[in-house]
Amino acid sequence: MNFSTRVVALFTCASMAGCGIVSGEKQAHVVRRQVSDQANDLGASKALGAKSVAKDRADRLNAAMGSGRISRDIVFLHDGVTTFGLLRLTRTQITNALSDHFKIRVDLSSLPNDKPWNPSEDLRAYNQAWFDASRKIADDAFAPGGAFASECAVASESCARSFLAAKGRLLFRHPLTATELDRAMKVYSGSLAVGGRVPLARAFQSLLASPRFLYVVETPSSSSARISGAGLATRLALLINDSTPSEALLNLASSGSLDSQEGLRNQARLMLEAPEARRMARRFARKWLGLGKLAQVPKGPSVAELFTPSHVSAYAEETEKFIERYFFDGLAFDGIYGSKSSWVNRFNAPSYGLESSKPEFEWRALNPVHSGGILTQPSTLALHAVANKGSIVRRGVFLLTDVLCQPVGSPPANAEKLAAEAVGTKVVSEREKLALLRASPACASCHEKIDNLGFALEQFDAVGRAVFQNDEGLPLTAEGSIAWDAPGGKNQKFAGAAEFGAIMATSPVSRSCFVRKWADSALGAPLTPESSAQLDALASSFATHLDGKRLVLDFVVSSLFTTRPIQ
Repeated sequence: MNFSTRVVALFTCASMAGCGIVSGEKQAHVVRRQVSDQANDLGASKALGAKSVAKDRADRLNAAMGSGRISRDIVFLHDGVTTFGLLRLTRTQITNALSDHFKIRVDLSSLPNDKPWNPSEDLRAYNQAWFDASRKIADDAFAPGGAFASECAVASESCARSFLAAKGRLLFRHPLTATELDRAMKVYSGSLAVGGRVPLARAFQSLLASPRFLYVVETPSSSSARISGAGLATRLALLINDSTPSEALLNLASSGSLDSQEGLRNQARLMLEAPEARRMARRFARKWLGLGKLAQVPKGPSVAELFTPSHVSAYAEETEKFIERYFFDGLAFDGIYGSKSSWVNRFNAPSYGLESSKPEFEWRALNPVHSGGILTQPSTLALHAVANKGSIVRRGVFLLTDVLCQPVGSPPANAEKLAAEAVGTKVVSEREKLALLRASPACASCHEKIDNLGFALEQFDAVGRAVFQNDEGLPLTAEGSIAWDAPGGKNQKFAGAAEFGAIMATSPVSRSCFVRKWADSALGAPLTPESSAQLDALASSFATHLDGKRLVLDFVVSSLFTTRPIQ
């Protein structure tokens, strides 16, 4: 895999404060050499270009540093080509990996985000934050009472080498090469004069801060596009455990046990039985439904008392647990859009018109007239609303894009002006305002689809409480219709969220969209047009069983999972 097409943040000893006392000139030289080594090690076809970029970066770093100063700057290798096949671990995955494999508990809230890397991101800010976090993690791990407090208590090169090789394999997800291990040992040796636990802590930090840990770099075999055994182990762990591979999983990869479809499927089946697998469902819920954005949604004074941090947390937790129930605890697929029950505690109970004094969630029956699975949960309804009331348009866009996977065009540049002109001086309800907008040719094509779907969720306020009249005191009917574009399709009328949810629960379009959203989340990136055939096959199979675990098992043996590079 061509490493020169990657953006790599290089956290080498040369760029780490305290890794060794070297001059600025020496640092720049080491950075240049190690960047060049990285390009050579990974067989970059544009190695000369990569080295030139790295040399320029290092020269500028050297000029900016002052002689003898230890720099904490981050050096990037980037040849201007869009990244392909590279994924950065999220802070959730880092947290899980350190806890699962080393029993290290960390708080990574200082990292800028919990999203996979994207080409437009300011990597310098992220990598500086990760450098600071990795230093604290290493220091705490070797402090009295820390996870590694008893490791190599007496300075010993052989003990340090064995420790770094073992931990490095788990961090890098492959056995350390001689070069990689030697680099870590140089950090250890260069810090011995400090004494105490510092040398091993600094060497462990150099592994943590390496791009080999922070980024997933996948290398298909030379004979095909299939990901290697270690790469499949990493994909399995990231998908099912939201973590990195365990030693046992890496051993299976080394033995070739993951090379066959049967072996891969059997291992996935075993992993789905472990408690850690439930992270998968929660991650999917967060990504598919945008739950991470919930806390940033502005709310007005009329609903503020039901939108405190505790309420927001409960709204998101309910939906995560709900999707988890589908994958692991017997909720039928139809229930995703049609369940008349959900998880309720004292914070989300008021949105359902229920009473509860318990902070713990209970599975409780809801009002069946206003129940439609995730469609009528406070998280979904609050996300797609305005400050003090619901929004037909925002909820219609959500249903169109996230439930039916239908594209939505951008509104005209003068949309607000058109809306104002359509309404004029009349006092109208939101439904009436939208009817006036649909009379405009510039608005009709999109609003015909959006509005009719959004009507289904019209009877809910900004935090999901059922409401039965608009601001003008007129009854809200929540009546609408779905216009299917498929050949032979016909409009389906509904009155309210429950009837709409029942349609979504059985719709081939919504089922296919669910598979697409699942695949998007599982791969960590949107699907490409080239993936349509594999996706159609997966959706066709899913339509015959509608089982969450089987969807996962079918997915991991498909070429979507085993061959498609992450973007």
